[in-house]
Amino acid sequence: MSEDRPDTPILLDRTHVALRDLLLKNQIDEYDYFKALIALAARWICLERNEDAVELVCELTPAYIEVGLPFQMVEDESFCLVARAVAGALSEHSPDMTDEDVRLAILLTSKPKAQA
Repeated sequence: MSEDRPDTPILLDRTHVALRDLLLKNQIDEYDYFKALIALAARWICLERNEDAVELVCELTPAYIEVGLPFQMVEDESFCLVARAVAGALSEHSPDMTDEDVRLAILLTSKPKAQA
């Protein structure tokens, strides 16, 4: 994305579609797709569209949350900050959320554990 083009709902929707296409064509792996969804959720939050951010976070699988997310948060400090910001924003100004949504938000804010 160019820095001089502000995010719009249409742009963010198109980005989501493009990411999904990359995943379906096996051009990115599932964990990279989920990492991108969290970053995309942060952009929705900047537009004050938390419901759209929640929809993205709800795509995350339990396997990613338990294995991929903690690894990515340890390996990429910038992504760790984004993931924590998303979790914080969604828990602070949450729309109607299911128990599963709450569980995902809690996992996003949990401190990752180092794997031996």
